[in-house]
Amino acid sequence: MKPIPLEQIEKSEEELRESMWIEVIKQTERLYAELANIHTEIEKKDRELRVSKSFTDNIIKSMKNMLIVSDVKGNIKMINEAVSELLGYDPKELIGQKIEKLFAREEINKKIIYNGIYPQKLTDGILDTESVFVTKSFKKIPMTFSCSPLKDEEEDIIGTVIVAQDLSRIKNLVKKAARAAKAYRNKATELGKAYKELQQLHKNLIQSEKLAYVGKLAAGVAHEINNPLTSVLGITSFLLKKIGEKSVMTEDLLLIVEETKRCKKIVEDLLEFSCQRELGKSANNINTIIEKSLAIIEKQPFFKNIKIIRKFEQPLPLVIVDKNQIKQVFMNMILNAQEAMPDGGTLTVESILVENRKCVEIKFIDTGHGIHKDDITRLFDPFFTTKSKIKGTGLGLSVSYSIVTRHGGSIDVISKVGKGSTFIVRLPIER
Repeated sequence: MKPIPLEQIEKSEEELRESMWIEVIKQTERLYAELANIHTEIEKKDRELRVSKSFTDNIIKSMKNMLIVSDVKGNIKMINEAVSELLGYDPKELIGQKIEKLFAREEINKKIIYNGIYPQKLTDGILDTESVFVTKSFKKIPMTFSCSPLKDEEEDIIGTVIVAQDLSRIKNLVKKAARAAKAYRNKATELGKAYKELQQLHKNLIQSEKLAYVGKLAAGVAHEINNPLTSVLGITSFLLKKIGEKSVMTEDLLLIVEETKRCKKIVEDLLEFSCQRELGKSANNINTIIEKSLAIIEKQPFFKNIKIIRKFEQPLPLVIVDKNQIKQVFMNMILNAQEAMPDGGTLTVESILVENRKCVEIKFIDTGHGIHKDDITRLFDPFFTTKSKIKGTGLGLSVSYSIVTRHGGSIDVISKVGKGSTFIVRLPIER
């Protein structure tokens, strides 16, 4: 085997070194290219991070709600501008301070609040809980806040995130709405009351027109009938004296006398109804007038099966009325109640001061047969009666209504068939 020439060996080594350097240069170029790409990617990521951070910072800065981040020990690590604006603190005054500093002292003692801001005990946090925060100047502000645990990549709790909203404006709006609703209700009540008063005035006007018309008619008729009735009664009484008690005509004549007296009573009611005597007003105690009215009637035989219950408010202010005419009204109410309870029952008479102490209300409550609803609207019409023709003329309530309205008062009726009736007389207190 022939030896390799030295020149050839040297030449081979030179080529090898050259090829090695070429490879190194290529590898270096690839490495620089990769580094350049990595650098470009890093710059891109850095720009994205800066944009993301700026975006996040803008979101946090733009939040109207307060944002507070604390560490696991409850030390404040970050706040947004809303915290400073609402509570009056400079960020430097709060960073590193305990989160409890933001709450009213009594709020920290509440278990749900304490566990919310230290979420190791409440790992799911809390949502929309009302509490009270305190400003730098110790002003208390109602807030609603939510707490969430802040976790790292290993899902370990490393702090707390709190988002809080000021409730002051909402509560003020609620208060304004409540005041507006109350004012609306009051206005509606006033309008309802005014409407009822207008209805009552309309009812009174119609009733007054009826009474005035019938009164004129009744006056003329009463005067025309009264004289013949007086003559019939006088002649019949004279005949009774002449023939004596044993005559076969005595019973008939007595019947004529009784019926004539009943006619005269009707005529007297007509005259009373039509005359509208001038009121002789004076200061009187209504309870006293009621008692005197009851005293006249309750001892009568037809009242023996009726229990009377008195419920008088004491003391009542004096009322300016014509006591005799008001007594007539009360007696009409009492007699009507008795006639509604032919088999006995209970009559409750109440007096009370109503309508802001401007009116005395007297109630006559019976347990009688009641009045049909279709008849209630006609009760005060002249000559309308639910009684038999023998017992009633239909003028008692009309006269009572006239007397009370002339005193500036009113009469109302509440009734249910089979349950009884309540007549309510209202008289104003004149100062």
